[in-house]
Amino acid sequence: MTQQPMTQEALFVQLSHRLRNYGDTCFLMLLLNWGLDQDKFACSLAQVSRSELGGLMTRHELRHAVERLQNAGLIQVLTYPNTKTEFRVNREAVLELLRQPIPSRPYFPGAANRPIPFLSAWAEDQARLEQGPAAAVSTNN
Repeated sequence: MTQQPMTQEALFVQLSHRLRNYGDTCFLMLLLNWGLDQDKFACSLAQVSRSELGGLMTRHELRHAVERLQNAGLIQVLTYPNTKTEFRVNREAVLELLRQPIPSRPYFPGAANRPIPFLSAWAEDQARLEQGPAAAVSTNN
């Protein structure tokens, strides 16, 4: 049986469960999105926090994420004082992390193969929002 290609969503879920830290996962996903498992790139943490992550993480939180990912061997970092930081993802280390089994549990958030009834209500709500204010008014009467 051949395995389906991994999607960004599936990769995010897998990394989230292994790293157990939302910020670390977001930053590692950003670096992978930039292709830094095959290249390196220098930028300021403030720029990443403001522009790329849109304020999702503060510079302080980002600095801690960088330290944790670096200590785990998942990224390599070269700091140029008062200017920029150069990043590169250790592709083999990330692949090794993804090879590690996740402990078995009855429910695996983000990857369970059972329906979530709430998703139907959410889809209906989104459809109403796309139809505009008139649809929302008619459903409230």
